[in-house]
Amino acid sequence: MAVAIVRSGANYTNGNDPDLDVSLTGTPTDDNLLLFFAFGGPEGSGNITFTWDTGFTELEDNADDWGVAAGLAWKLASSEGANPSYRVTPSSTNEMCAFVYELSGAPTITPIRASNVWSSGGWGSDGKPCLSGTTDTSPQSDDFALFAWGLQQSTPTGKSYTNSFTEDSTVGSPVDSNDVGGGVATKTLTASGAVSTQLDYTSTERWGSGLIVVVEADAVVTNSNITPTVGSAALTGQAGRLDHGMTVPTEL
Repeated sequence: MAVAIVRSGANYTNGNDPDLDVSLTGTPTDDNLLLFFAFGGPEGSGNITFTWDTGFTELEDNADDWGVAAGLAWKLASSEGANPSYRVTPSSTNEMCAFVYELSGAPTITPIRASNVWSSGGWGSDGKPCLSGTTDTSPQSDDFALFAWGLQQSTPTGKSYTNSFTEDSTVGSPVDSNDVGGGVATKTLTASGAVSTQLDYTSTERWGSGLIVVVEADAVVTNSNITPTVGSAALTGQAGRLDHGMTVPTEL
C-alpha cells in the first residue's frame, strides 16, 4: 500500500513565545501516522530541546548552541476528533516553526524505517547556500521520504531540491532576521538504498537544520504471484514484503 499525505498543518512565531500550536483541518483517521516536525532558534539562543504534545514519541531532538534546533516526534492517530491542535514546547522561549503531517498507508508497527538530522550553515559544491543530508539506514522501494528543514531569517528565496524531492509546504515570513522559517519536501522512493537530498537557495546564507524521515510502505501480499510448495515454506515469485506479524503455512 502506497504511503500518501492525507492532510498537513504548519505554524510559526516571530517572537519569543513559550509554545507553538499546529492545527489540522478535518478529522484524522485512526491508525494513520502523525509526524510532528519542529525547528527553533535563532543563533546564540541556547541549547534548545522540545517537549511534545500528549501521545507523541520523540524520534529526533537535535539541540544546537549556535544554529537552529530540530526535532521530530510521531504517533498513531487515535480518536483525535475534528480539527485537532497539537503543541510543541521549547526548553526556552524562542522563534520557532513546526509542521504536522497525517500519512496513510504506513504499517501500525514500526512505521518509521529511518531518520537522520543534521545542522549546517554552508555552501554546496555548486556555490549556493544549502542544507543537505543522507539517511543512516537503507530504505526500500515504495517507501515515502520527507525532508523537513528550518532556517534562520525565515524562508529563503530561489529554493530547489536535488534527487527529485518536491516541495509540499512552507511556513514563515521575512519579517525579522531572527525568524525561523521552514519547509517540507517529499518523494516516493523507486529503489532501495540510502536517501539524500540538498536544499539550495539563492538568498543570503544562514544557519539551519534539516532532517530526512523515511516512512515504510505497508506491504500487501496477493496470491496471484505466489507458488506454494507442499510440505515446505518455499515461495517463488513473491512480489512484495510480508506485512508485520504475517506467517506462511508450511503445509496446505
